[in-house]
Amino acid sequence: MTTPLERRQQVVALGMIAAMATLALAVVLVEVERWHQPLSRLFAYPSYSSLADAIAADDVEATYALLRAGASANDAIVVRDPALTRGRSVPVSPLVWAVATQHRRPVLMLLAHGARIESDADKAASCLADAVGNAELAALLRKYGNTLPREKCPPPRDAAAPLLSLIGVTD
Repeated sequence: MTTPLERRQQVVALGMIAAMATLALAVVLVEVERWHQPLSRLFAYPSYSSLADAIAADDVEATYALLRAGASANDAIVVRDPALTRGRSVPVSPLVWAVATQHRRPVLMLLAHGARIESDADKAASCLADAVGNAELAALLRKYGNTLPREKCPPPRDAAAPLLSLIGVTD
């Protein structure tokens, strides 16, 4: 005859074994589904619907796919970020956004894909790279783009939000 304590221990042990078996079965079923349908949305690589999101995520493949699908490397995109834009929606070029997010690979791809550096904001992209503390990106832009030399960079009006200073947004 088992005591109530032993009975309780057996019930708890059986409950734990059942939970582990259920979890193991769930993992096996997910892996079988992945093997059976590897292109299912459940297992798909994240996709981005905007060039701004792909650049912010430093996803060069998605950025390239959006450019090949018709997105322009030169048309302004509306971006919003709690730190970089202080939560405001602001229009910037994809190149300026890539510099603001400090992602080197999208900057290189945009330049290779024909991003033109024509506007004042684009020409000051190297200044933005300096303002966010990315000297490597600033040097890259000065080497491959028609951007301002460091001596000609205007001081940022707001050191905490250099992107907003670059495009002339004030509080």
